[in-house]
Amino acid sequence: MTRIQQPTIVSISSKLLTYDAKTKTLSAEHSSLGSPHLGGSVSVRSATSGTVEVFVFERHVKDRERELLAWEYRNAKHGIKLVIFND
Repeated sequence: MTRIQQPTIVSISSKLLTYDAKTKTLSAEHSSLGSPHLGGSVSVRSATSGTVEVFVFERHVKDRERELLAWEYRNAKHGIKLVIFND
């Protein structure tokens, strides 16, 4: 029987993120998160309420030399973007 491997979801506390209300964007530097492997989904746990929201990978942001600048995720439920900058 073949096992289907479940994707790993990285969990991040909202304490580690900055929120910009104008752009509805959460952001952080990758190194401030303990350098997790970023993949298909990221969950963010609210430090105040304990609720968890899931963000799905949207795209890699790269410069002209194709160096990775950031990972972008989207939470469709609330229309919030999560950007993790590659530092």
